[in-house]
Amino acid sequence: MIDGCATSDLTADGDIATDSYESCAAGSGAEFVTITSANHAWPGATPVVTPSVGPGYADYDATSAIVEFLLAHPRP
Repeated sequence: MIDGCATSDLTADGDIATDSYESCAAGSGAEFVTITSANHAWPGATPVVTPSVGPGYADYDATSAIVEFLLAHPRP
């Protein structure tokens, strides 16, 4: 596995599936989030104009999730 990550841990909660890789080299990690019923708009966003693909998935705040992940995995 890249960066010495152990096998992944797949969790699902409704439409949201998260494939997490922890215990990687130098404290790094990776996550891959799939929202099965979402379109291509940014999840959790409140756009000024509705994107052509429709409104974003309201039940997942992608911006907060990214910030939380980065804070949990600081650079060495």
